[in-house]
Amino acid sequence: DLKGSYMFGFWAGITIECPDVILELNHHKLEMSEAFYYQQSFFALISLTSQVFLPGQGPGFFGDAPQAAENVMIRNGELGLSSHHGIQGNFNKNVLVENMKIH
Repeated sequence: DLKGSYMFGFWAGITIECPDVILELNHHKLEMSEAFYYQQSFFALISLTSQVFLPGQGPGFFGDAPQAAENVMIRNGELGLSSHHGIQGNFNKNVLVENMKIH
């Protein structure tokens, strides 16, 4: 039973919801499969928040206190096919995206 942020299924491949994180992709590529791309129309490969929509927005209630990542580094990789976002976030601080290919 999916509730809260996941009531519409998995909306992100990776979520970072805390401070002081290094996401080292080690030159790998992150992307949706073609089948999942057609099934999930709202998706972020990487989300820097705990909720897909801000409080009071979107087609449902996703919680009233989203957690936002701070002091995050995303590096050394590639972000490919996504139905909506490569990297998504709200209210984030000190985010560095380094040596990434995003298309």
